[in-house]
Amino acid sequence: MSGLRKLQKQLKDAKVKVGLPKGTPANDEGESLIEIGATQEFGSPSKNVPERSFVRIPLDNAKADYFKFLKRQGINILNGKTTTDDAIEKLGVWGQTVIKKSFTNNNWEANSETTIALKGSSRPLIDRGQLRQAITWEVIK
Repeated sequence: MSGLRKLQKQLKDAKVKVGLPKGTPANDEGESLIEIGATQEFGSPSKNVPERSFVRIPLDNAKADYFKFLKRQGINILNGKTTTDDAIEKLGVWGQTVIKKSFTNNNWEANSETTIALKGSSRPLIDRGQLRQAITWEVIK
């Protein structure tokens, strides 16, 4: 079996999920960080919350870097410099980093005056940092 076919077989069922996994704890007020994240990611007209995609758009914008990363990891696996498992874990860390950076590197709609008054900041999605801190990854086999 060629090295490339062996690599394809090893990677066939390997997956990594990045974001807010099931079981993510609530924030200090007992609110679900998953629900808060979904509201921000997709927006909620009924709550006057604009879409502020911190997962989909940043990952989509990083596709070119993603493919470069995968290529490097594939070469490293074929050359014996890393294992498939290590490469999948590195992919999780890479995705987590892209998402977390989006909290400070973004073009989101500004907070409303009401929100600014309530939280004392005009920075969207950043209050105490609990949502950002909850972003993680997990390997699925």
